Amino acid sequence: MPRSSIHLYQSPFLLFIIIKMSEKKYLIFGERDLNGFGNKLQALVGWYVLAQLTGRQFVISNELLHKALQSNFHKNNFPSLSIGTTHPIVPPGLSPDGFKQYFDVDFPAIDFYSLNEQFLESGGGRPMLHEVSQNKYFKNDYRELVEANGGQERFVRGLYKEIFNGVTPDFNREAKKYFNFSEHKYSSVQFRTFFDSGPLQWSSLPLLDVFLDNLKKIKNEHIPPDSIVLVQSDDAAIAQYIRARIQKMDNTLDVRVPQWPKCKGCGKRGTPHSCTHVNNTAQGGGSLLSIIDWLLMGNADFIYCTHTSFPQSCARFFDKAIYYTELKEGKLGVNPLWTKKKLSN
Repeated sequence: MPRSSIHLYQSPFLLFIIIKMSEKKYLIFGERDLNGFGNKLQALVGWYVLAQLTGRQFVISNELLHKALQSNFHKNNFPSLSIGTTHPIVPPGLSPDGFKQYFDVDFPAIDFYSLNEQFLESGGGRPMLHEVSQNKYFKNDYRELVEANGGQERFVRGLYKEIFNGVTPDFNREAKKYFNFSEHKYSSVQFRTFFDSGPLQWSSLPLLDVFLDNLKKIKNEHIPPDSIVLVQSDDAAIAQYIRARIQKMDNTLDVRVPQWPKCKGCGKRGTPHSCTHVNNTAQGGGSLLSIIDWLLMGNADFIYCTHTSFPQSCARFFDKAIYYTELKEGKLGVNPLWTKKKLSN
């Protein structure tokens, strides 16, 4: 038989090779969460970029994200997709050893191009976009993407718009049980004590008065008299202290503290915190209650906070500026920088 008349599909081995070569590959953002909601979102954006750079289909298979945020990348938008055995990039486990193993992963050195598994599974916390930018296999491609999109912050905010289509109606309804943000213009002030965060426990408390002094510097420019100020903290006593201090700054303000239910994990009434959205002991996996403060912050006209990934992800999702106090030095800052006006010293 002439060689030209031999078809590849007549060889089972060659047919297998062709199928494997044409097999669509996926990067699944799943339930391997070792961090809170802000880190989850910051990590997700990084994984999305990795999927684009490596030619994989990005899919979100995460209960809380499905309940809270609308996206064309949710698994239910791929009805024919049957996820087989996944290869975890991030090691599983919430034990101290699991955390150590997780943070010991050298993401900048991983050759993601060489991972041939059809389904790679990632999770919250890492890699942040900084780590994507440092990966030796595609840092040049990443730099070109950033430059083509007007710089890092504009690029990141564009990614949030590309991945998400707003919040879900259920999330809006749940949040309005605690504060009806659609009926009011208001400012959001959020202070995290880290009381539940292991080595960071109470680490921000020494900066509380600095935090309030910084707020006083910018209050007149951003918080109108007779307006509503919503105060949120992971510790109810701290929230009340901040409320009283703001009231002293301007007694015309209507300063409010949402009344949260007691956390089933620790018994506190502060905003739902890490023991809810890290290990899910408070309300069960995928509880919208764990992130309502994020949505209330995002709908505010002015946001002032401690500088963590939680409000940073919020500002990027809602494309708003946030003013913040840095946790290490107590400096007053603003993000994004192109909205920055001269901050009072």
